[in-house]
Amino acid sequence: MPITKSLELGLKFASNVVFDGARGRLKHNRDYRRRLVEAGRCVRCRRQHSSRSTICSQCTEKRAELGRARRIQVRQEGKCVKCHEPWSGSTLRCVRCKQEAREKWAGKSVKRHCVRCAGPKDETYKICKKCRAKLRGEARIRRIELIKAGRCTGCGGARQGSILWCETCALKSQSRKWLGDYRRWSELKALLETQNHQCAYTGEVLVVGHNAAVDHKIPRSRGGSGEITNLQWVTYAVNASKWNLMHDEFLTICHSVAERNPKPEFPDLSMIPLVHRGRPRGSEISRAATE
Repeated sequence: MPITKSLELGLKFASNVVFDGARGRLKHNRDYRRRLVEAGRCVRCRRQHSSRSTICSQCTEKRAELGRARRIQVRQEGKCVKCHEPWSGSTLRCVRCKQEAREKWAGKSVKRHCVRCAGPKDETYKICKKCRAKLRGEARIRRIELIKAGRCTGCGGARQGSILWCETCALKSQSRKWLGDYRRWSELKALLETQNHQCAYTGEVLVVGHNAAVDHKIPRSRGGSGEITNLQWVTYAVNASKWNLMHDEFLTICHSVAERNPKPEFPDLSMIPLVHRGRPRGSEISRAATE
């Protein structure tokens, strides 16, 4: 056999061995990831989690932070975040990348079928009405199971007492509502620690998710901003009573009410029924779920 022919056969055999080895590793990795997902573990950190995704919330947030840091670094270097070519504009992507994305999505037709059951659907959602109802039912069942297990209904972690959320999830909810971004929850936590976990008016101990509410020092309806410097932590009762009043106006009303009426027999503010925006207390929800 000529040397060139034997050399070609040897190279072909070596390439087949390498390909078979890589294919075996890929199959092993797929099986290992599938076993982790079935066991309810994160495929990145292997920790137990209760979310529907293949990775836990901590790894998702960490990956998002790394992506944002990478994009910021690329932009500081004066490059496009997609093709990494030099780009001096104010946007993240260069003109060519934006044009390619525009041409890519211009010819895309609206999908007429549900992505879960392949049935007919409207153009507003990706899934049909039946699948949306099914997902809502599954979320409701999962929420009740977490409440019975004494876990946080947001992340599945440990929660405090009869409150449905842990402190972090409650702060993220307030941050999304008042600051527009759940990732700024640490600013609200720092503000709460600055107030020593006490109400700015009554001095009552605040527990996020139970009796703590965010109040605007200068109401938004009267020109106040939504920045963290215009926010303060108060109780639900104080927040509902203050409404859209300024600080001096609210104190004037409080002093006039206190001067005219005698001191009540139950000075404990925790005896005031907690009803905020029509939602019952967390202990009532957990009690109803366990019955």
